[in-house]
Amino acid sequence: METNDRGPLDVERFDLEPDRPLFHSRAGDVRAGDVRADDARHLDRDEAIRFLLTIADEQHLSPAMTDALTRVGRSPSS
Repeated sequence: METNDRGPLDVERFDLEPDRPLFHSRAGDVRAGDVRADDARHLDRDEAIRFLLTIADEQHLSPAMTDALTRVGRSPSS
């Protein structure tokens, strides 16, 4: 697993391990079934940023990603 915005890569085989914690437990005790598209948790802007920072290594974010965080919920489209 690599979790920086300069080249993120993560392969988690939920078909083989359905109880595997997301992001190798960086997101806490969250399982794939907890974030299904039809049952996803809705995060407000601050919660979304905090969630992102628990997964990505905040100290290694690029300047572009750090700048993009200030625009979450306003201008980034993904």
